[in-house]
Amino acid sequence: MNILLLALLLAQGLTGSQADKGILTGQVRSLSGQPVGGVRVAAMAVGETGVPDGTILASLTQTDAAGNYRLENVPPGRYYIMAGLIDFPSYFPGVSNIAEATVVTVAASARVSGMDFTLARGVNVRVQGRVTGLPAGFRSQISRITLMPRSGGVRPDSRQFSTVKEDGTFEISNVSPGTYSVMVSIPNTALRQPATIVVGESDLTDVVLSVMNPETVTRQEGLEQSWSVVGLWTSVAPDEKTGLLYASGFRSIDAIDHTGKTSQITFVSTPTGILRVAHFSEDESPYFLAAVTRQVLAYDSKGTALWSYPPTATTAIDAVWAADLDGDKLDEVIVGFNGGTGLHVLNSKGQLVWKTESIGNVWHVTAGKLRGEGLPQVVTTSARGQVHVFSADGTSRDDLIPGLYANMVRVSSSTIVALGSSLVQRASAPPTSLLAAGLSVDGVKKWGLELSAVTPFVHTAEVAPGKPWLAVGIRDGQVYVIDTDHGAIIARIDGQGPGPTVGWMIHKETGAPMLVVSTRTRINAYTITIQ
Repeated sequence: MNILLLALLLAQGLTGSQADKGILTGQVRSLSGQPVGGVRVAAMAVGETGVPDGTILASLTQTDAAGNYRLENVPPGRYYIMAGLIDFPSYFPGVSNIAEATVVTVAASARVSGMDFTLARGVNVRVQGRVTGLPAGFRSQISRITLMPRSGGVRPDSRQFSTVKEDGTFEISNVSPGTYSVMVSIPNTALRQPATIVVGESDLTDVVLSVMNPETVTRQEGLEQSWSVVGLWTSVAPDEKTGLLYASGFRSIDAIDHTGKTSQITFVSTPTGILRVAHFSEDESPYFLAAVTRQVLAYDSKGTALWSYPPTATTAIDAVWAADLDGDKLDEVIVGFNGGTGLHVLNSKGQLVWKTESIGNVWHVTAGKLRGEGLPQVVTTSARGQVHVFSADGTSRDDLIPGLYANMVRVSSSTIVALGSSLVQRASAPPTSLLAAGLSVDGVKKWGLELSAVTPFVHTAEVAPGKPWLAVGIRDGQVYVIDTDHGAIIARIDGQGPGPTVGWMIHKETGAPMLVVSTRTRINAYTITIQ
């Protein structure tokens, strides 16, 4: 982006006759006094008031291996000589503040030499290190280390990532000074703990990142495993009416009972994506909703396709939920779209009932009777980071401010639980912690929590039937269970895979809720030991 911007500005600045233009030459050195190659250097015109005219870059070049530069075709005038990244420039004679820079005058056809200066900031800084704990069968070509800026205003060069070599080493070039979160993308691995580095004015060569199998449990509190079933599932959805858990796999949905026993429903097409159970008839037969990229697909209990919405795929679908909003014992379907398509509510036949485009990026949706008796309310998040409470018919909306940037929301009894990142972090850099807040329907904050996470993004969250318990699956493989009445963590476990999908079942014999977690390679069931 910086290169394109400079090229555009340069094109705008080429004025005057070719014969009158001058040449500027010099050498650029690093803070340690060594010549620096591959650094962009530009002559930036001084405006009438003495400040730089940002629309005119008279000439642009790059230093050679010896740090030398040559700016050609410079029209007569007054200039600042600028070197380095647009976001972190240095100016002749070696300052970072343009107010301290020296103005260079170029006469017609002049040859100005000896414009040597030292960079006031580090550029072309390298970050080197190694990854330990790599799994058997590690494949270098699909493994990556990425630096995510946490310092306000820091924008790394386009080469802000590195492939991990076969020996576990990596190197990232052209890194600007600042603070970075380190993201690791290696199949079947997760960081053991959050990784943050501080890049200064010289190369950083000793970064060590430790990874582990994301299905290795190292911490388990407040729960005991009941059973585990091996299989490849993309999503799970519990059904409170039948007491079964439904898990979507390759061209089938598996129905799993409270003991882990499975049976299959074969589908004509693969129901991938977000899976939800709905009830479109007055009996207990389940219907299935699959949010597949840009459409919601509905199937009956035998796997027969019923309808799709919208008829023509438009923007991506972020979330789908089923709830009886009008009291006729048939579920409506709540759909949250990305972008400006907004929030749509459908009837059991897939027909639009109402919609709103007043909010965008509707990442998560849910519903619940927050005001006691009567019809439930529709609750969503949006790009604003707020929580929105709609009436069942969509005619009214209340906006709640949870004190965090909310991108997940669930309703537990009369409490709205919002999860997301700090507003301060959100404004300046990627989040480094996961926050949760319990709100009343009127927006009063009941409690707040901070959840420790290596990758602080909520993958899924579900409320237990009959209990004020919210299970939260985090992308780093951790699962928390929160008591939503008191804002307390009552259970947690790690090692649940890269992006665990959580749900709840009722144990037929004890009547107690069982936490179920899909790790993508198995489904684990747990009993909560704190009652």
